[in-house]
Amino acid sequence: MSKGNHLTALTIIKSVHLSRDAVYFSMVGTISVYFGIDLANSLLWILLLDLAPFVLLWVMKPTWESLVYVWAALMSILLPFYFSLYIGNTPITASIIVIILLSICELLTIIKIGYDILRNQVRSWTSEAE
Repeated sequence: MSKGNHLTALTIIKSVHLSRDAVYFSMVGTISVYFGIDLANSLLWILLLDLAPFVLLWVMKPTWESLVYVWAALMSILLPFYFSLYIGNTPITASIIVIILLSICELLTIIKIGYDILRNQVRSWTSEAE
């Protein structure tokens, strides 16, 4: 993957992740109104877990890069299912739909990065074999 494509993919991941965390934060506020502050406290800890890879993307070390991608992908898959427990409430349902769409964007970007890395690795193997 070229340097420009890689930086574009990282920018997409950072912006989508930050947008998703903003929606999560507003949803935690809505849940605290409807379900009480105790549930909101536990959801804030989950939100901090989701925010951790975003922070690691800003302090990007080459050795952490694959860990950040795996962590962000896992949170993109797991968190919409966790928050879907509250789907009966209309304002929360709208937030969940936005979260699912942002998670899909992030997962597609991570898959594209993985595909490009794998394609470059195969190219290097074939060039070494020649």
